[in-house]
Amino acid sequence: MVGEQSASFRVSRPGVQWEVSPLAASFGATAVLNGASFVPDLAPGALVSVFGVGLGRTGTPTTAEIGGRAAEVLFASAFQVNLAVPLDLPAGSYTLTLRSAFGVAEAPVELRDVAPAIFRLGEGQMAVVNPNGSLNGPAQPAARGTALILYGTGFGAVVPQGNLTRTARAVSAHINGLEVPIGYSGLAPGYIGLYQLNLTLPVDMPPGLFQTLELRQGGVSANPITVSIQ
Repeated sequence: MVGEQSASFRVSRPGVQWEVSPLAASFGATAVLNGASFVPDLAPGALVSVFGVGLGRTGTPTTAEIGGRAAEVLFASAFQVNLAVPLDLPAGSYTLTLRSAFGVAEAPVELRDVAPAIFRLGEGQMAVVNPNGSLNGPAQPAARGTALILYGTGFGAVVPQGNLTRTARAVSAHINGLEVPIGYSGLAPGYIGLYQLNLTLPVDMPPGLFQTLELRQGGVSANPITVSIQ
């Protein structure tokens, strides 16, 4: 029997009866994960995925708070909630509270200053985009001297700069040890919790279809990234 409705069910057969009730809302601290790396590394402004039971029901909103501050819920189902950590919430220890049709669930969470990570779109495919809008990969490598756009989350606090909001902490990039200039690192315009990094590939960079790109911010390394360069 599978369903999202908050109700009790009586299942019977001759001489035997069972009473089946839905589980109350619950999740554990180890099930609160960075939305890009899916490890429990969180930061202000990060997109977060929470896994548990009784977290949502169609037609009834699920709400979230971190340390008493409202956190925007972007998606909710019976077993998963995606939310955005408030950008101006400082690093520290907090309680994450979820309220759904099935009850209230809480767990402790720890926010770091930064927890950088790049999204993975599928098996081996990272959220790395070529100048023409195609996804970067062995079949569509980027030319040296052009730009790559990366999408991730967990890059922490931002500061306004004109119409953009740049990361408060600088991000560095290296491909096989060679520094790669970053023209922009900050929130992707018009999005909540989604960060964008614009990198310019040096013209003298050696080509290769499986190049290791390392991102670091505030002494913290992002998840491993592979890019293709021709």
